[in-house]
Amino acid sequence: MPGGTSTVPLGAVTSTDRVPVVAPATLRRLELAAGDLASACLAAMDRQPWFGRLAADQRAAVLLVTQRGVANFVAWLDERPRATTRPSRFAALAPACTRNPGEAAA
Repeated sequence: MPGGTSTVPLGAVTSTDRVPVVAPATLRRLELAAGDLASACLAAMDRQPWFGRLAADQRAAVLLVTQRGVANFVAWLDERPRATTRPSRFAALAPACTRNPGEAAA
């Protein structure tokens, strides 16, 4: 506002050098809700017939990827103004057998 102060509503997206910034309060709420969000994702998958047919170790792997995905998303939101996300960060989450598909399994 010209000649006055501007208040930004809680959770509003502001702009710094044309890069969206997530309000700190919103980030904190996302951090606190990350576990619940991952649980909700898994509950939705658990309702799918294919998920119940997975072996226990495969379901555990899905759980890990889901939790890491939510945590990495929140971290990505926090770092967006400072750096771009490198695809190699996400490749580290892939199982070893899929990282180098041209190589035969040992």
